[in-house]
Amino acid sequence: MDANEELQKVASLRSKLTALYKRDQYEIHDKVLVFHDALKKKYSDYLQCRLYHLISGSTMKMPYVRFDYPGEDSIERFILDEHAKVFGSS
Repeated sequence: MDANEELQKVASLRSKLTALYKRDQYEIHDKVLVFHDALKKKYSDYLQCRLYHLISGSTMKMPYVRFDYPGEDSIERFILDEHAKVFGSS
């Protein structure tokens, strides 16, 4: 994935996450916090993960080591799944 594709993906995921917060900020915040904390405990490189900063609400300096985590730890998958539960798949 090139830098432009990554920017587009981050913008799309940010938009979906924002929609979830607008829908029910307390419910999604609790889910994000649990997921966020689990990743922080599991991965020592969490501060070098681009999408970790998206769910943290923080920014990071480039370059980063990884964009996302694999499998069940995927932040992209987490956001897409939560968005689909509330708004249906899109």
